[in-house]
Amino acid sequence: MYEIIKNYRDNEQLRHSFNELAMKTFDIDFEDWYQNGYWTDRYNPHSIVIDGKVVANVSVNTTVFEIVYKNKQACNQRLRT
Repeated sequence: MYEIIKNYRDNEQLRHSFNELAMKTFDIDFEDWYQNGYWTDRYNPHSIVIDGKVVANVSVNTTVFEIVYKNKQACNQRLRT
């Protein structure tokens, strides 16, 4: 059975598993980014976890940008679980 997990930035086990998947897939590691305070609430991974291991992931980055002098939110998500 699997779970869909989100908002697990401070869960060390899941974060390390996420990093293992990122290294295996893209050869990148987010741990330094996390340790240096760059992983904020604006970065939000949504992962499929099987037996405590992240096996798939999609991430959302929210940001505000200006279009014709008006602030707009780039991603306005409402996820329900």
